[in-house]
Amino acid sequence: MLLLQQMIVLFILMGIGFLCCKLGIITDEVSKKLSSIVVNIANPALVLTGCMGEGRIEGKQLLLIAVIIGQLLAGLHCLHGILRKFIYIHTETSSYAAIICCEWIVMLFY
Repeated sequence: MLLLQQMIVLFILMGIGFLCCKLGIITDEVSKKLSSIVVNIANPALVLTGCMGEGRIEGKQLLLIAVIIGQLLAGLHCLHGILRKFIYIHTETSSYAAIICCEWIVMLFY
């Protein structure tokens, strides 16, 4: 029964989105911004909640994890800035290549 309820909610949300597009409430610009939010915020959050399992993280533990993740992301951005000077590919994807290299380095230490 729970699965059916979740599917009904999903179809209602899809219907609202379709209706908003047909009425012109959601334009192409708004659609791009919503897609950016989904890709950059919602999907990583979904991955994290899927990995957490049944346990719940609350209070100081949650704050500590958020700070650690923030520091790791800041470190990756710094590493990207450093490696970007050394790794330059003469295409439009040079920044992408540097990010991939940073990810490989992080995965080696993980």
